[in-house]
Amino acid sequence: MLDIRYKTGSEGPAHDPYGYEEWTIWSDNPNFVDPECTLKIHRGLSEWFQLSSLVYEGFKFQKLHGKEELWESTLEKFITQSFGYTFKQIERIYNRMQRPFCKECKVYPKGRDLEIFPGYPGEEVLVHRGCGNPIGCMQNMSYII
Repeated sequence: MLDIRYKTGSEGPAHDPYGYEEWTIWSDNPNFVDPECTLKIHRGLSEWFQLSSLVYEGFKFQKLHGKEELWESTLEKFITQSFGYTFKQIERIYNRMQRPFCKECKVYPKGRDLEIFPGYPGEEVLVHRGCGNPIGCMQNMSYII
């Protein structure tokens, strides 16, 4: 099983915050060399990734100035060895998992088949035009704060 989590936020001083993104990938596939491992990738003010597994106990690799190619190749190597996928493939898997699915019609509606209705402040509800069922929602906290 492959579990992929994606989180964004801001870091740095309050008067000048910077955005970051963080990927957490976990697998318990017994067919891999490293059967149970977690990889956390942080891209923001500092860029690093940390691999925690049975083989590598909390291995952390920091991106240093002028060493971008080394960082990218090392990250790609650990992702491919640990999960059997490239980072681009993992991003695609995550995006497919996040697509709205209509359980009644058993389809993944395209953009023109979706209608967006306002909900609570900062919330938008996705409705499938074919059957009228709500199939998902989006929350934007910046509307509230």
